[in-house]
Amino acid sequence: MRHLYPFDSRCADEKIDCTVGRSLCRNIRETAELIKTNKLTNIMLPTSYCVLQFVLITIIFMPRSHGWSISSIDKSAEELYNQFSRLRSENRTDTNDALTMAYHVKQVLDAPPTSNGRLSKVWRSKMEQVRDKWLPARLKVLLWKETVIIENAKSPKYYLFGSPTAVYYTSWIYRYSFPWTLEPVDEARRFRIKDGRTNLYMSAVTDEESYSWRRPIAMRPEPLGSAEEWRIEPYGAEGFTIQSVAYEEYLYASKFLGRYKGSLWDVYTWRDKRDGKFTESVWTFR
Repeated sequence: MRHLYPFDSRCADEKIDCTVGRSLCRNIRETAELIKTNKLTNIMLPTSYCVLQFVLITIIFMPRSHGWSISSIDKSAEELYNQFSRLRSENRTDTNDALTMAYHVKQVLDAPPTSNGRLSKVWRSKMEQVRDKWLPARLKVLLWKETVIIENAKSPKYYLFGSPTAVYYTSWIYRYSFPWTLEPVDEARRFRIKDGRTNLYMSAVTDEESYSWRRPIAMRPEPLGSAEEWRIEPYGAEGFTIQSVAYEEYLYASKFLGRYKGSLWDVYTWRDKRDGKFTESVWTFR
């Protein structure tokens, strides 16, 4: 009987990196040709051998882009999962670090398939576990809730309200007409804050438009830079501070009556850059 594995120079140019690979290449090609020309019909091969040949053909001739290696997005997910595990063991899942990593978890979950792969079912499940079970509710609100209501901690049931030109806080009972959309900017806990009714953005005005010690907040149709960016960080058990990225000043609820006496109160940032650790500058997101 003809030997099934003669040397065949046709495999010399095959891009297989090792001698074993070249040998397998020769063997598989030759066997495939014999089967194709019906010269192997009278040869009885063990079933396990046939299965082995099929597996080897699949592995060797599989396109390199669909190899067995872990995709880069799965590696990112694994690293995030391990980092959150460490935060859990240190009881630090309600911190700035956790909020930063939560931003990356959202990016991983929202990432579309690319040439570098897609998030596998296993790691998607683990990322959803981090989001749904490990993250405190107040951090999830910032990144995953479609719209939020922003309430002042010093004055409960007083809510941030955007007019076409300025920002106030008010106790008007129909507060749920005041939704805001938070747009994450980057891992440094920076957000854009957009009025859900008008689609205008909160913006810290320039020094020339400000008072000696307080800076009014305007509304802009488009985010043009850091004036429309706000750093939101956890503070206390439930609250957050909202700091202007452009001026490093904290948003606070003033005691000055705004446009409609007794109804709207002004909102500013402190121009003396106070550290924000006072209740007028603490806010909750619902």
